[in-house]
Amino acid sequence: MAKTNDDDDDDDGVKSIGETFDRLKLEDKIAFIPFVVAGDPNLEATEKALKILGNIVFFLSFAFW
Repeated sequence: MAKTNDDDDDDDGVKSIGETFDRLKLEDKIAFIPFVVAGDPNLEATEKALKILGNIVFFLSFAFW
């Protein structure tokens, strides 16, 4: 059975960005969303950066030149 928005009792822990910012505001905290350019300086560095960041929100961009 597919999960719907009404399945509040089956929460997987994932929250929307809006919900996260609302919670942080209530806790008088701020958020940091890092910007990562994929492949800069190389793919190994990108992979390492994403592993360090873990399960947080980040902005991933692809460089073009």
